[in-house]
Amino acid sequence: MSSTVDCDLLIRETLVSGNYRDPDRTRQDVLEVMSQYPGLMPIADNYVYNDGTEQLLLKLTGTLPIHYKGSVYNIPIDMWLLNTYPYNAPMVFVSPTPGMMIKASVNVTHDGKVKLPYLQEWKHNSSELLLLIQVLIITFQDEPPVYSMHYSTSQTHSFLSFNPPHYFDQDLTPTYPTVGISSERLDLLRSATEPLLRKLYAIYNSTCLETLNADRLRAGGEKLLLMMEKLEAEKVDLEQLIQYRQEEITDLEAKIIAYESEIETREINIEDSIVAPRPLFRQIVETNAEEAAIQDAIYYVNECLRVGKMELDQFEKTIRKLARKQFMLRLLLSECRQKAGL
Repeated sequence: MSSTVDCDLLIRETLVSGNYRDPDRTRQDVLEVMSQYPGLMPIADNYVYNDGTEQLLLKLTGTLPIHYKGSVYNIPIDMWLLNTYPYNAPMVFVSPTPGMMIKASVNVTHDGKVKLPYLQEWKHNSSELLLLIQVLIITFQDEPPVYSMHYSTSQTHSFLSFNPPHYFDQDLTPTYPTVGISSERLDLLRSATEPLLRKLYAIYNSTCLETLNADRLRAGGEKLLLMMEKLEAEKVDLEQLIQYRQEEITDLEAKIIAYESEIETREINIEDSIVAPRPLFRQIVETNAEEAAIQDAIYYVNECLRVGKMELDQFEKTIRKLARKQFMLRLLLSECRQKAGL
C-alpha cells in the first residue's frame, strides 16, 4: 500500500473477512506499530496450519531495525495475527532473504519461528503488540537471528560481510585485521573478547528494558497523579454537598419540632384540615357534606315517627322539605363533578 489510508482500508477489510474477534483493538494495535516502525506493512494472506487447513489472516511483514556493533541492520520478519487476537499471542517468524541463513538459538527455531517468554506468557488485558516489537528488537540485538552465506576471503576465520543498512548480515564473531597477527593469537584475541562483548550486550539489553519499564512506570505515575487530583476534587465537592445536606436536615428538624409544639398547644378544627385546591372542589366538598347531613336528618325523622315522637302530618311536611333540599344538592353535586371532570 502506498498510503496510510490504503493500509487502513486493507486492515479493515481483512479483519472483517477474517472474522476477527476484536477488530477495533487489532486495528488500533497494528496502526500504532506501523506509526512507530514504518518498515512493517500489513498484508492479507492465507496461513497454512500443520493439518493443511488455510485461514485468511492479517500479517505484518517487513523489517525491524536493530543496533549491532555501532551500525543499524534490518531483520526481516513475518508476524501473523490470529483472528482471536488479542486473546491469543501473534505468531512471529524470521523470514531470511536469499543469501541469508537462520541462526537457531533459544529464541529462534531452525524454521525461523520465534519463541519468547513474552509470547508464552501473553495476556490479552496487559500484553501489547508494540511492546512485543520492542522485545523482539532487544532480543535480536543480543543474538541476531540471521547471518549471511557470503564469506570474506581476507580473513583466516570466516565471518560475514559488513553492509549496513540492509538486512542483518553479520555473525557474532568480531573481526580484526590479520596483518602481522598469527592465527593462534587471533583465536586467543577472539576468545577473550567474545565473552566481554556478550556481557556488554546483556548489560545493554538490561538497560533498554529498564529504560522501557521506567518510561512506562513514569507514565503510569503521571496517570495516578491525575487520578488522585481528580479524586481530591471530587472529595471536596462531596464534603461541601454533605455539609449543605446536613444544614438542610438541621433546618427541617427544627421545623418539625416547632410544628409538633404548635400542634400540642393549638386546638385543631376538623373542617380546617380539609383544604381544596380550587373553589370548585371546595364547593363539591361542602355540597357533599350538606347532602350527607340531610341523609342523617331523614334517618332521625323516621326514627321519631317510629317511636311516636312526631305526628304523621308533621313527618310528611318535614320529609318533603328534606327530600326537595336533598334533590337540589344532588343535582348541584352532579353538575360540579361534571365540570371538574370527576
